[in-house]
Amino acid sequence: MLHWNRSAESRSDYDARLLEAAKLVRPDLVLLLGWMHLLSDSFVSAFRHILNLHPAFLPLDPRRNDVVAPDGTQIPAFRGPRAVSDALAASSRWAGATLHRVTSATDRGPVMARRPLRVAPGEEEHHLMERVHELEREVVRAGLMRWSYER
Repeated sequence: MLHWNRSAESRSDYDARLLEAAKLVRPDLVLLLGWMHLLSDSFVSAFRHILNLHPAFLPLDPRRNDVVAPDGTQIPAFRGPRAVSDALAASSRWAGATLHRVTSATDRGPVMARRPLRVAPGEEEHHLMERVHELEREVVRAGLMRWSYER
């Protein structure tokens, strides 16, 4: 992974450097695990298969801003870099994990796999994050299996 020193390099220069480095590898799949940086449109369009792991239970319809939880309640689609803390701040009874295709719209690509996770009453963020990370491994396995069959 290429380091970005934000005080010494512009965002556009970093994005160009990242794109060139990835092109040299010529990957069949770009898999974003813990990647906390929005990719440029030129990066997204350069690779056919980019998957992102997101720590939330996202809707199957990427146009929706909410999702139906397993108990039938509607919860917000917690997109963006603070999904778990946003879920806790909203007193959501649900969190989760989703592996989705990357598009130019943040956390709105087609879902490859997702799993919900019930939030325990009074659960602290660090404990919920540990449980989300466990769930993410299952979601990545399921999503990669699906990708390997559908590509």
